[in-house]
Parts: sequence; C-alpha cells; structure tokens
Amino acid sequence: MDGLREWLRTLCDIDGVVGGFLLSDSGALVATDLPPIFDAAAFAQAGPRIVRLADLGGAFGEETQFFVIRFTEYKLFVRIMQGALLGVLLTPATSIPALRAATGVVARRLETLLGTGAPRS
Repeated sequence: MDGLREWLRTLCDIDGVVGGFLLSDSGALVATDLPPIFDAAAFAQAGPRIVRLADLGGAFGEETQFFVIRFTEYKLFVRIMQGALLGVLLTPATSIPALRAATGVVARRLETLLGTGAPRS
C-alpha cells in the first residue's frame, strides 16, 4: 500500500492538486493521499457512485478515459484505469492538460503495482 500512496503523492507536484485516491472497480477505497478530513467512511458511499459515473461513457459505446466533476471550490478528476479508478481532487486553476499527462504516467505505475496492467508489446 505504501507504494500506491507514494505514487498518489507525486500528483501533488502539479499546482492546485489537493490529493488523490485509488478505487477498485467496485468502488472500494484501495489507497489515498488526501487530507485527513477525507476519511475512508466518505468513500463507502462516494466510491460506488464514482464507478457508476465512469460506466456512463460505456453506455454510449465510447471508451471513457477520464471525466471531471465540478464543485463550487474544487474539481474531481477521475481517470479510468484497467480494474481501478484514479481520483484527483484539485482546485479550478489546476492545468487539466498537465494533470492528464501526470495521471497517465501514475496510472500505468499503479496498474503495475496492482497487477492489472496489460503487457506491453
């Protein structure tokens, strides 16, 4: 779990990133690097809802790579991985192109650590 958390922590190198978390494909919390105000109990309800939102893209016959939920003071960026979801809490000023690039690298590393990554040719 420490390796997962270390990779999540690297996302904070991007200006405006508050922290990140990793959900299983069922919505269970796998790892987190968020401030203590975001306790594991909050993910018991939010996790499955985030998974359902991720499934919406597939309902239209398209492969969804990521989506963003906007709140008043924050945004939630969710990258869909193989067998998991990578969530990043950020401020509105955060560069989405930079975040997309960073989450691509982090997602590949997390998939390797979780053993869900596809073999590369």
